[in-house]
Amino acid sequence: MIALLLETSGKQGFVALGEGGEILAHRSLDEGRRHARDLVPMVGEILGERGLTPREVGVVAVSQGPGSYTGLRVGIASALAFRFATDCHLLLVPSFGIWAKGVVDNIPGKRMPIESPIAGFDVLGDALKGWVYHQRFCGEGIPTGDLGLCPVKDWAAMNPADLPVAIAPGVNLDLPLDAVGHQGKRYPGINSPAAFQAIVAGRIAKEDWNDSDIGEPLYLRPSSAELQMIERSKGGG
Repeated sequence: MIALLLETSGKQGFVALGEGGEILAHRSLDEGRRHARDLVPMVGEILGERGLTPREVGVVAVSQGPGSYTGLRVGIASALAFRFATDCHLLLVPSFGIWAKGVVDNIPGKRMPIESPIAGFDVLGDALKGWVYHQRFCGEGIPTGDLGLCPVKDWAAMNPADLPVAIAPGVNLDLPLDAVGHQGKRYPGINSPAAFQAIVAGRIAKEDWNDSDIGEPLYLRPSSAELQMIERSKGGG
């Protein structure tokens, strides 16, 4: 089954076509071009490159976040429009899973080099204002915990100082992590079409669809006003 992959959650996104374990075509999408007016022509380009029509695509898969709110909305809206026009299947794929698999797949031995397989590693994303998104994965890049959101100091208090982390692509968390005493290995997250397609192929095999006319991004971050209320409540004020 041919899959159309839309990744718009990070600073460097992409549009790709995949089938089985192979990427058939790929176009990079930088931060300044995550708009529907750019995404739609790019989809047309890669379909034309392979001599395919939209109705020959069996599934459209889109990154669900967390990430750029605007990017996520554009990607999901485009995926829903493509599904409506072609009646193909829809897959919503959490971005942290794509990045975790991308990191693991690019390490020799295909396993995160961690001392404790129980601890695993965390993928971290910048939720701004000193907060981070976080999710635990095992050494093979499979999620073992739910996506969470908290201040970086709270994340550090919950985890060993030497816990390895993979940082979302295009994000720099060195200063916040240094400030809370993090000493573990830090890996740059990899936004890999091959990793995305591998996840999609596994879900196709299970017929694990998200077929719906509605798709919501994984965007847990409270508004600025809500963040201020949370901080005040912790301070007792």
